[in-house]
Amino acid sequence: MIVFYIILLLANGGFRTNGTRLVIDLMICGGGFLFWTFFFAQFILPLRSANDRLSAFERLFSYIFGFHGPAVHIKNGEIIKRKQEMQRWGPGVILLDAASGAVLRSPTKPTRAVGPGVIFTGLQETIAGSVDLRTQKKSLGPRTDENPFAVQGKKESDAEYQARQNRRFETRAFTRDGIEVVPTIIVKFSLQSDMGSGFSPWGFTPSSVRAAVLGQKVNLNASVDSPERVQPWNMLPVYMAADLWKEYVQKFTLEELFQLTPKLTPKLTPETKNGLSRIKENINQRMTEPPPEGLIQGRVIEHREFQILNEHGIHVKTVMITNLKLPQAIENKFNERWQSTWLTRARQERDLVNQARLTESETSRKQALLDLANGISAQLTSDQINASSPIKDNTALRSFLSAHIQLYTRNPHLQVQSPDAVKQLEQIMEWLEGYSS
Repeated sequence: MIVFYIILLLANGGFRTNGTRLVIDLMICGGGFLFWTFFFAQFILPLRSANDRLSAFERLFSYIFGFHGPAVHIKNGEIIKRKQEMQRWGPGVILLDAASGAVLRSPTKPTRAVGPGVIFTGLQETIAGSVDLRTQKKSLGPRTDENPFAVQGKKESDAEYQARQNRRFETRAFTRDGIEVVPTIIVKFSLQSDMGSGFSPWGFTPSSVRAAVLGQKVNLNASVDSPERVQPWNMLPVYMAADLWKEYVQKFTLEELFQLTPKLTPKLTPETKNGLSRIKENINQRMTEPPPEGLIQGRVIEHREFQILNEHGIHVKTVMITNLKLPQAIENKFNERWQSTWLTRARQERDLVNQARLTESETSRKQALLDLANGISAQLTSDQINASSPIKDNTALRSFLSAHIQLYTRNPHLQVQSPDAVKQLEQIMEWLEGYSS
């Protein structure tokens, strides 16, 4: 278009003849360029204020001439960018979806945490790290369909075999009697936030996002460009659960790990637990509940795991330990022993059920006696029985018998113990009425 305009200009007398027209045309083109740039800048991004509209125009104008800062999109915590976009310095823009948060930094320090929406960065601001605001699941350990103890297969490459062994070493632990056990550990967690805050259905809290990003572990032995240089923030919970698993397993023998221990719950229902169940409960307690406070030999009891996660802005919902793997020889021997002792375990559970039934029966009997006493006491008031004056009629006795009859009528379980009680009480009441008359 510019070349065509110059040809027309030269054909009609050149620049000297059309100097004024050239200046006017340039002003019209320049004004039109600025107007349409400002116009389209209003529709590129979801803007909410007049300052945002002006900032969008400035970024688009600088983008056209190539001196803009980073222009990126963060979706589900992942940074979507062009090659070398993060190395640019200058006023930039970041678009975060409803499931994303990020921390910005200057060349010397972190500046601010930002959440869903359009964020305009300063002259030297860039992204220090991003997070996914949604509830997440991370796992360590072997896959469901693989045997971590198997030797390298004929069709298995060296890289595949090494990867399988690495998954084995992530969660391997040894019992007190030296048996290796390898589970799959799954942790469900999210960042600490209030649901629906910060234009996100999952909630956005700047302090949690900042703590998660700035608390990431840096591996100084890895190169600066290596993906292993920084450990992602969302791997901390599952690594912590794996450490706790290894700590607890060494306190049990293999037999204790799976041996069921029958007991009664506070609700008087039979329940059986083994060492593995107790390990799961303890790990969940230490990662999801505040540490208990107390003194034992002058030392404060505390579970540091919950505090560390809290400092990193992470809230763990649950920890699951599944897919437990044992060496094949140990597993076969253990299964044989399990089959040979099933009758003993069944008898233990039967005795536990009988104990619960007897306990419940005794509790019901005591409650029935308490109901009887309360019902009678409610009818015999101080107006009816006065120790300071003699009883001139049988009003108190009739109230006493009436209370008995009402109590048996309202409580069928009392009639089971004494089915003729109501009839006998009514006969006594009739006798009293006849005596009074």
